[in-house]
Amino acid sequence: MNTSEPSHFLNHFYAMIKEFGEQPLLYEKRGGIFQYITYKEAATQLNSVARALYANGIMQDDRVAVQAQASPQLWIAEWGILANRAVEVIVPRSFNMEELKETLLESKSKLLLVDTLAAAKAIANIAESLPDLNHIVCFEGRNEAPLILSWGEFIDSGRRQPDRATALVRSILPKDTAIIFYYRTKDGARQATRYTHGLLFEHAQKIDSILSKASGIRQGNIILASAVWEYAISHIASCYFPLLKKAAIQLTSDSADITHLENSPDIIIGGTAYLDTLRQHVTSHVLQKGKMEYSMFVKAVALGKLKYESPKKLGLLQKAQNATLQAMVVKKIPKLLGENLRLLIGTDDSVAYETHVFFHTLGIELAEIPPEVFR
Repeated sequence: MNTSEPSHFLNHFYAMIKEFGEQPLLYEKRGGIFQYITYKEAATQLNSVARALYANGIMQDDRVAVQAQASPQLWIAEWGILANRAVEVIVPRSFNMEELKETLLESKSKLLLVDTLAAAKAIANIAESLPDLNHIVCFEGRNEAPLILSWGEFIDSGRRQPDRATALVRSILPKDTAIIFYYRTKDGARQATRYTHGLLFEHAQKIDSILSKASGIRQGNIILASAVWEYAISHIASCYFPLLKKAAIQLTSDSADITHLENSPDIIIGGTAYLDTLRQHVTSHVLQKGKMEYSMFVKAVALGKLKYESPKKLGLLQKAQNATLQAMVVKKIPKLLGENLRLLIGTDDSVAYETHVFFHTLGIELAEIPPEVFR
């Protein structure tokens, strides 16, 4: 396969390592300090995951289920699954135990990745009813139960295995199944959507094409992705398409977490919940400044709405008021969201009109990726 024109992400990723090996790829917060994993380090860890999967009996087309929050560790685990030519089965964290059990049975998953020891033990208690499940890998904690492996034990199990990922990646075909997304429909039913390697790549290119009409993404940008795992579109946006622009990725699964803004992301991808969190963060800060500053801010947003709808609606007096309010109040606010933030990307179809107006007033562009693009 010609890696200069990759047809799936793993080919694209491996083709980038030589040129961008020492550049940041994944940011995470450790001990209160933001640290990063380089492209080269991520590839090494990815290969370790692929070897461990092979050591635990995971072969081509086998299913590996994942029910865990977004993190660099999970990101690398997912790519290790795909590099081993296995299929990742994404299970929403909102699924209850019965839904998880049905999903594991239906998908015939042989391995399950979870966040906590409590979750691992809960699954282990019903393991007799899951004939295909061989192991549960827990990102946190250790346990004596034979079915449960800590992340460290899992990685150690593959150390004696040869490097498989580099060769296997070359053999992946665009038509091969990469991911199966399980989700709950509006009427409460479980459903699944299958994505091939080629389709994931095509979807990411669609996202990139849509966003090229906005401010765009540049090499070296830091992209904060508030991942909503229930939605395939958010997963693709968060974990895949940034690689098209050689950008670094910072993940959070907590829609109320604003500490990630301390790393000054250039771009934020998130659903309505995270965008609402950012609005509340700004509004709360302005309120703390006092009634006068808050009143000025409200007036600035009202003028911003007029300008958003049609700049020609602003009269000379309103333009002067807007310029004054921008200088006195608005220009000071974007720093709350990080020094470099210039683009927000909504990943669902329910971003309120008022949210668009709010961020437009702050001088921050808000683009949306319509879900119908992927239907």
